[in-house]
Amino acid sequence: MAAIALAACAHAEETSDEASFVSCLAEKEPGLIVKIRDAESEEAFIAALKEGAEVCPTEVEGMSMGKLFKALNAHEQGNTDA
Repeated sequence: MAAIALAACAHAEETSDEASFVSCLAEKEPGLIVKIRDAESEEAFIAALKEGAEVCPTEVEGMSMGKLFKALNAHEQGNTDA
């Protein structure tokens, strides 16, 4: 029973708001993933993030940048492995 609870907690962490946001972008507007991840300035990053939030409504102000970039990089790795 404890193993099931731990697995559920691990899965909940994997499907963070940030990961859900990246998954939504992958379905609706994949180019924004690259635009966000590879932004060359803070202004470009914020603009791309806001554009992404328009496509996939989400509260970007409360996002963890670490989790966001982990999800962005995981998406990139998933695409290069295929």
